[in-house]
Amino acid sequence: MIIFSIIAAIMVIIAFSIILPPLFRKGFIVETHTEKNDTNVIIARERLQELKADFTAGKMEQREFDLAKSEIELNLAESLAYKNNSNLEPKHNRRLVLPLMILIPVIAVAVYQMTGTPIALDPEQLKAQQEMPDAEAMVAALAERLETNPADGEGWTILGRSYVAMGRFSEAEVAFSKAHEIIGDVPSLLADYADAIGRGNNNRDLTGAAKLLIEKSLSIDPQHPKSRWLAGMLAFQEKEYEKVTEYLEPLLSQTEPGTELHEGLKGLINEARSQSGQEPVIEQVTVSVSLTVNVSLAQTLKDAAGEDDTVYVFAKASQGPPIPLAVAKLTVKDLPATVKLNDAMAMRPDLKISMYEEVLISARVSKTGNAIATSGDYQASTVSIETSTIEPISLIINQLIP
Repeated sequence: MIIFSIIAAIMVIIAFSIILPPLFRKGFIVETHTEKNDTNVIIARERLQELKADFTAGKMEQREFDLAKSEIELNLAESLAYKNNSNLEPKHNRRLVLPLMILIPVIAVAVYQMTGTPIALDPEQLKAQQEMPDAEAMVAALAERLETNPADGEGWTILGRSYVAMGRFSEAEVAFSKAHEIIGDVPSLLADYADAIGRGNNNRDLTGAAKLLIEKSLSIDPQHPKSRWLAGMLAFQEKEYEKVTEYLEPLLSQTEPGTELHEGLKGLINEARSQSGQEPVIEQVTVSVSLTVNVSLAQTLKDAAGEDDTVYVFAKASQGPPIPLAVAKLTVKDLPATVKLNDAMAMRPDLKISMYEEVLISARVSKTGNAIATSGDYQASTVSIETSTIEPISLIINQLIP
């Protein structure tokens, strides 16, 4: 951005060196008719828009675009003044110097805002925009593909969910209806279909067609989470408060305490309990496990590991699934470092450190950034500890994975 600003300033100075000197010479008269000036500005803007359209369409290169844009800017400034004819008295126009010194940069900035790329001044923002997918275009492309391949039930399901996310509920209903005709009675599809119908109704009314879909889903899988959630909402709308708690209370244990979802669900259950004369839900407070780990890199590997290489510090169950219970991500330049592995770092809500009495702690430098160990990575010896351990655990990354 600094380089851009310097170049822009130099260009402004060059423009001044071309435009201002004539104002100090006799015989240079400025047209006083503002109507003509306004017309010139309008014409310049139209030319700039046409120029931008040609550039966007790939009809010209960046250099040609920049040169043409500069020419329009200079012509616009020069159109504000012209040579005196024999019927006008020659005179100096130094009083125009200051207005032009203000006007030219303002016009340049305005033109850049219209035709340039201001976001390019912020590389991080530009990168984020470039990486951001065009959701509307992707959904439109999927809808177009399904027109030529209407038997793709999974495609219609994805399209329906996309429409729901975009708030286009009537279109989502159509997509889910077509998916249902192809796939049949699948609980997840029935629940999504019912949800789309409810969202499209006033006050998210789940009676009628949506109710039939919910009941069908629960008859197939009584424990299906989204179907139970919708059944609880439906029961609340129909003021069957005992059914609300029946459907929703089993879901409470499946959500993370303290989260917005968990607290909202608990509030709804307690409201239903209050309406039916029951006591509110009282949750048992659980203490989250936190393990402190000091990680360092062996001196012998200082030159071998790049400072931007990824470092993973993780805990796994000593007896259980291989998926990590908690993972911390660093880089080599962060070492030595102290990290805390706790339940908040769980990769799955049903697999947490606090669920095990003993875990395995280790650390690894990944040369590729991949979470899976590969040849050429460096690792520390695995340490087995009890989850009740309070003292810090020390890990030294000093082994090459062959």
